Amino acid sequence: MLILSAINPEQALSDDEAELMELDLAAVAAGSTEALERLYNTAKAAVYSYSLSVLRNVQDAEDVLHDCFVNIFTAAAGYRPHGKPMAWIITIAKNLCFARLRQHNRQEQLPDEDWSEMLADNDAGCRRTALPRHPAGCAPSTAPAKRRIAQSPPASWRTAAASAGRKAVLRKNAP
Repeated sequence: MLILSAINPEQALSDDEAELMELDLAAVAAGSTEALERLYNTAKAAVYSYSLSVLRNVQDAEDVLHDCFVNIFTAAAGYRPHGKPMAWIITIAKNLCFARLRQHNRQEQLPDEDWSEMLADNDAGCRRTALPRHPAGCAPSTAPAKRRIAQSPPASWRTAAASAGRKAVLRKNAP
């Protein structure tokens, strides 16, 4: 549905234009940057408008536009000319848009008010990252980890699990 809103039906490619795009894709697969430029000029409006309709952010849509043509340049050899070249290009853009949305969903946005509070709470702005603060006496102990490090064998030794007795066997590495 989004693809229909991104490409105007009156601006749909004719069979001749689609054939030229297929020839350009074959030339791009051979390494032609001139063919890539022709593809870019033909498809940039459709890719950008589709990306903008999905992402609703100008900068992200521009990034997807450029990433799409980088992907076209690297993947042109895998294009099979039995389909429509514009559909293949829009599919690349769609996949990049969805990857960008997943990336944004993983990042937690922090309002400006919270940033100013965290910076004010830090020791005169010396620490730039906001780390969780633990109440007195509730901080996780580092003693168990320090104990495990102190008890570990020296670097010149390695451990291998003995399969029969399931015991750890220490063997010295060859120098």
